[in-house]
Amino acid sequence: MPRVLPRNRKFDMEVPIASDAHGALENLLNLSVKQFDKGESRHGVNTDYAKAIENELSGHFVQNRGRAGRVLVFNQDYILLLTNLAIGGDREQLRFHELVLEFEKRGVYFDKQSQKVLVEFYERIGNVDRMSDSGDAVYVRKTV
Repeated sequence: MPRVLPRNRKFDMEVPIASDAHGALENLLNLSVKQFDKGESRHGVNTDYAKAIENELSGHFVQNRGRAGRVLVFNQDYILLLTNLAIGGDREQLRFHELVLEFEKRGVYFDKQSQKVLVEFYERIGNVDRMSDSGDAVYVRKTV
């Protein structure tokens, strides 16, 4: 029995969750026609889409800081997961500067202050090797 999404007040219709590609295309076509009904606008659709993405996908990562606006927040588990993904399976450690570049490749950017806090975090959990031979380079090990 196919599941049915809750009724959408704007479209006043039920959108069943498709079990095959044909059903998914049919739902997409129906919704694409309904978006041009009276009272709908492109801006409204875009706003609803952005709100849904923010609530469903990034709800764990975005915090509202009042007048400061919304900020991206990671907890320690997500930082360790992102670190392990950035270092990869074939390497055991990576220089901190290269690690930051790997984060940026994945769409995560840290300012200088956050990078300092990140190094302190890695030191606190014991994932840092400091090499004096290369001008105090900081190497970050991955977590098993």
